[in-house]
Amino acid sequence: MIKSEFNKSLDIRDENITPYIPFILKDLWALGGNPDAVIKILKQHVALKEDSQIIDLGCGKGATVIELAKTFPGNYKGIDIIPEFIEEGNARIRENQLSETVVLRQGNMCETIAAPVKYDVVIYGHDSDAFGSIAKTLQVLSKKINDDGSIIYETAFHDGRYKGTGYFSEEALYSEIKNSGLQIIAQLKWNREYIRRQNEANNRLIEKRIEQLKEQRPDQCRLFDNFYLNQIRESNILDEYVECVTFVLKQGELL
Repeated sequence: MIKSEFNKSLDIRDENITPYIPFILKDLWALGGNPDAVIKILKQHVALKEDSQIIDLGCGKGATVIELAKTFPGNYKGIDIIPEFIEEGNARIRENQLSETVVLRQGNMCETIAAPVKYDVVIYGHDSDAFGSIAKTLQVLSKKINDDGSIIYETAFHDGRYKGTGYFSEEALYSEIKNSGLQIIAQLKWNREYIRRQNEANNRLIEKRIEQLKEQRPDQCRLFDNFYLNQIRESNILDEYVECVTFVLKQGELL
């Protein structure tokens, strides 16, 4: 993922904040993903074995693959562009004694996609256009799974009450999936209360880090305040107008 796509994934409007992101998000773990939803949907729809190969593209600190490795057999890999995230994730791996089954690596998702290796499960949270449109992204990801492999796709759509969110409508999202040629095996909408609680907890932690930065760099107060206000705005949109959903997708025509 190139720098501009990383900024889009975090809805960063001023790239001057980018060097501070690892510090600002230091206390957060899942970074917008929902490991519990992935575990639940995998239990019901995907059979993992000891030799299964699973990769999380844009894994953040590795929360999803680490939690999966505690629950299912398999070999897990996570790729993220932020080295500090990978360092934190690797510390968690060591704490949980998962070094034999989980590997996190700092790298570019686009380069990973270009490699010839295929996986049994590819996990991707769609929060930027790194691979193009939704349909194009899913077509790209489909080339990374084995014939009977699965894509775990985390995304979101607006619920129709407020369209100025930057998210697709539900109808447009399903149209994009259909155009990708993939089949929806299962889907799980996230609990709205879970999203609210997660956002509230995350924002409290972010606010503390922002206040620390303002004390250290008073000349950058406006930059930090603007980031935090945008974070609150995005959280409010997610809380009120957006449905988050996790899909299991496989090769084949949509039924």
